[in-house]
Amino acid sequence: MVYSIHHFYCWVRGGLEYAQVYRARILRKLGIEAKFIFTTMFPKEDMQHITKNMGFLDSEVIWLNGFFTDCRISPVTYTLGQLESTFGDEEYTFARMGDVARYDFPRSRVSYEAHMTDVAGDKVYWVEIWSRGILLRKDYYTYCRIYSEFFAPIHNAVSIYQRRILNRSCNKYNSL
Repeated sequence: MVYSIHHFYCWVRGGLEYAQVYRARILRKLGIEAKFIFTTMFPKEDMQHITKNMGFLDSEVIWLNGFFTDCRISPVTYTLGQLESTFGDEEYTFARMGDVARYDFPRSRVSYEAHMTDVAGDKVYWVEIWSRGILLRKDYYTYCRIYSEFFAPIHNAVSIYQRRILNRSCNKYNSL
């Protein structure tokens, strides 16, 4: 087994990333099993989508932050319907603009902004939870919630103060 650890600048996708894919293809041809371990957080695009498009097989990819969880590398399949099922009986309004769906909950003064994988579909990659104009949390999804980031206003700016990498069994809380 060959292990290769890489930070993976997903916004660059430069020579080093493509050299890793080239290495993966050579090792596959030689019949040598390989794992490519990536340490980067993927806040704007699903890791599986990026690595598959570059030429990696899902079975070759390990996301270091999720390695110790029971969430596997997967394309985004979490839907708006699944998100809405977490709202319970709370009343809300809905609006969609391109790849962002917005839910406003007037009673609690909370809003959700669901960021979709594309402008036409219903697959949710991340959800921002806002209260009174302040970002509180971002939840990231593939087939389940894979991690959450928590924010607080510090020195007149919103700052991340905690990140939780989750098991599937930790997906019980979805609303505030």
